[in-house]
Amino acid sequence: MALNLSTLTSTTTSSDVIADIENPAASGDLVVTLKNLATENGATTNATQTVSAAQGTAVQGDTSYLVMDLVDDEYEFTTDSAINGTIVVATLEGTYSANISLNASTQYDLQPRGVAATPNYGFLKNVIGYLITPSQLSESEITSIEAYFVDKGAAARSAFGSVTDFNNTWKSCNSLTSFPLIDTSSGTNFTEAWRSCTSLTSFPAINTSSGTTFANAWYNCSSLTPFPAINTSSGTNFDYAWYNCRSLTSFPALDTSSGTSFRSAWNNCSSLTSFPLIDTSSGTNFHSAWISCNSLTSFPEIDTSSGGNFISTWHGCNSLTSFPAIDTSSATNFQNAWRSCTSLTSFPAIDTSSGTSFQATWNNCTSLTSFPLIDTSSGTRLEQTWYGCSSLTSFPLLDTSSGTTFTRAWQNCSSLTSFPLIDTSSGTDFSYAWLGCSSLTSFPLIDTSSGTNFQNAWYNCNSLTSFPLINTSSGTNFGSAWYNCSSLTSFPAIDTSSGTNFGSAWRNCYSLTSFPALNTSSVTNFSQTWRNCSSLTSFPTIDPSSVTLMNRAWQECTNLTTFPANFFDNWSPSSVTNSVFHETWGDCTSLTAQSVENILTSLDTSGVYGTDTGASGGTQLADNAIDIEYDTATGSLSTATNSAIASLKNKNWSVTINNVIQ
Repeated sequence: MALNLSTLTSTTTSSDVIADIENPAASGDLVVTLKNLATENGATTNATQTVSAAQGTAVQGDTSYLVMDLVDDEYEFTTDSAINGTIVVATLEGTYSANISLNASTQYDLQPRGVAATPNYGFLKNVIGYLITPSQLSESEITSIEAYFVDKGAAARSAFGSVTDFNNTWKSCNSLTSFPLIDTSSGTNFTEAWRSCTSLTSFPAINTSSGTTFANAWYNCSSLTPFPAINTSSGTNFDYAWYNCRSLTSFPALDTSSGTSFRSAWNNCSSLTSFPLIDTSSGTNFHSAWISCNSLTSFPEIDTSSGGNFISTWHGCNSLTSFPAIDTSSATNFQNAWRSCTSLTSFPAIDTSSGTSFQATWNNCTSLTSFPLIDTSSGTRLEQTWYGCSSLTSFPLLDTSSGTTFTRAWQNCSSLTSFPLIDTSSGTDFSYAWLGCSSLTSFPLIDTSSGTNFQNAWYNCNSLTSFPLINTSSGTNFGSAWYNCSSLTSFPAIDTSSGTNFGSAWRNCYSLTSFPALNTSSVTNFSQTWRNCSSLTSFPTIDPSSVTLMNRAWQECTNLTTFPANFFDNWSPSSVTNSVFHETWGDCTSLTAQSVENILTSLDTSGVYGTDTGASGGTQLADNAIDIEYDTATGSLSTATNSAIASLKNKNWSVTINNVIQ
């Protein structure tokens, strides 16, 4: 029977109303017109309702309720009081429920997650409305909307047959544990359709034969254990399709022959132990495709001949023991491609002739014992490329003539005993390049003429016994460059005329017996530069004229007896850093009394004050002490020394000799 509002309220027909609730009208019949307790677009309207199995529920319970039919693309409504409660959306296909809180004074668009946003989708044409059961709670904004799908049988499933766009349809329906075999035969867009349905443990073999995009379709369906052999033959975009499906142990041989983009398609499918030989012949983008698939023990020789982007493709596949000779002839970017593939013991001679970026490509491939002579002639970015390849004992003579950045390229390749004369003529940044190559006993005369940054370049290369006269004329930063090269007995007179930072440059080079008179006219930082060079007995006259900081510069040079006269005569820094002479000659227990005189009289000659500006009237340094230790057996402090101390104290300096303030 059909009802109207008068029928519903009539005492004479109340029994008929109850009967009709128990036996809903046929599909499409007008059931009831209810007073709309909200406003739509500023006007109060009556909501005409069409049939639904949930209609009976909609008119029972609390007498204060709101029912709205789906007429326009969106709803705007206000209420006279705060509403907190449950929305029920009933369709031919199922019932959606969502929790919602509404502020009484605010106007909202009602868009429950898990329900398509507009009525343009065919399967929403028979939505009967939204039911809100209010309560007298404090006012609050919409706090959360979570929806779930309830299967309504074969008729409901077939109602999806005309739908083409399933974008976001069941996204974040995280209470779904299973999904019905609905008719998706017309669907072309499955973008984010089931994204974050985190409780789904299985998925039906729905008809996806018309689907072109599957981007994010099953993203974060983290409980799925099997996956069906659905038809993906028309699919072009598989970006993030199965991202974080970390419970999948196997994957079907889907038809991906039309696929062009596979970015992060199986990212973090960490339970996959094998992967099928799918057709990826059209694939151009494999960015992060199998990143963190850390249970894969082997990988098929898929067709990657069109692939240009391999950024992080197999990053973290740390169970792979070998890798196939895939076709990478079109690839330009290999950044992080096999990073942390820690079980690979060898690598194939793949075609990398088009590669320009090799950033961290084999970073932390700790089990590689050899490396092939691949073509890196176009490579410009080589930072961290072989970082941490700690089992490599030798390295091939690769063509690195285009390389500009070698930062950390071979850092911690601790088993390398030799290094080839590679072409580094275009290299500008060599910072950390060979840090921790602790088994290198020699180093080639590579072309570093364009290099500006050598910070930490050979740090901890503690087996090097000699070093070549490389061209460092453009170098500005030599901070910690040879720190802990403890087997070096001598050092060449390299060109350091552009160098500004030599902090810790030769620190712990405790086998050095001599040091050259380098050009240090541009240097501002000598902090800890020769600290613990305990085999040095004398030091040359170099130019410290621009240095602002030299704390601990010669500390622990325990065999240093001679420090030259007139060393600081021309010292004229633009500013002076606090603690500039803190422990500068600390623990120099072999220094002679004459060397102490040489240091202090020269500092006094410079005329520099112990202030931040180095001039009279500047702010006195908090730590203005000049710290020196010497061998008292070589004599007491001379008259010239004491005179210099008095003069320096008048210039805002403090002088400490053998830990005693003078």
